[in-house]
Amino acid sequence: MKILERQLQDEHAAKRALMGGRLAETHTLTRNRKAVNGAGAPVAEIPLESYLYWQRREGSGVWKDKRFMHEYLRDNPACRVKAQGTRLQVGYGTCQTFEPRVKFHKSYPSA
Repeated sequence: MKILERQLQDEHAAKRALMGGRLAETHTLTRNRKAVNGAGAPVAEIPLESYLYWQRREGSGVWKDKRFMHEYLRDNPACRVKAQGTRLQVGYGTCQTFEPRVKFHKSYPSA
């Protein structure tokens, strides 16, 4: 029984080492990305093996769960992608005129 446990631990360690190498490789290839019109900015780029492993383990809706994604990206920072916008907004909200407001004014009657 202990031999089987040891063999499973060794296989698990080998898979983690392999996955770590692939995550580092993915990180070097995908440092900066641009947002896609209509789809928004990418948040992460996840290797296929990792994607299928967690989908099989946790269920089909696991990647839509914000809490799971937060934890996954915390544990695998190499999967995080920096995204840049594709459009530039200039002069947004500058046509407003600002006047100083008087919050409270008390007048006393002359006696």
